[in-house]
Amino acid sequence: MARLLRTVGREFVDSAPIRLVFAAEVSAPPDVVYRALAGDVPSWPSWFTAVTLATPTEDGAGREVRLRGGVRFRETIVAAEPDTCYAYRADESNAPGLRALLEEWRLAP
Repeated sequence: MARLLRTVGREFVDSAPIRLVFAAEVSAPPDVVYRALAGDVPSWPSWFTAVTLATPTEDGAGREVRLRGGVRFRETIVAAEPDTCYAYRADESNAPGLRALLEEWRLAP
């Protein structure tokens, strides 16, 4: 059963009680990575293996994302800064235990 999560802003990335940080180096420049994140949402399952469906909603201001195992998210984009940052929060999910969730992708050459 999907539940509404707490609405958080981008500052939540610094104050969340649990923070996971990952870094990766890729051979693509930031503009190409940004286009894959923000502009080609339906292709996510081809490169992010946990994603089974990613669909833009609200004229690109949101997304519906489904993961392997049946977890679903309804998300809102909170930052779309080409070649620099892409962030979104989960507004609704069926994942147990979540109260708030924000993901921020920082891009650098």
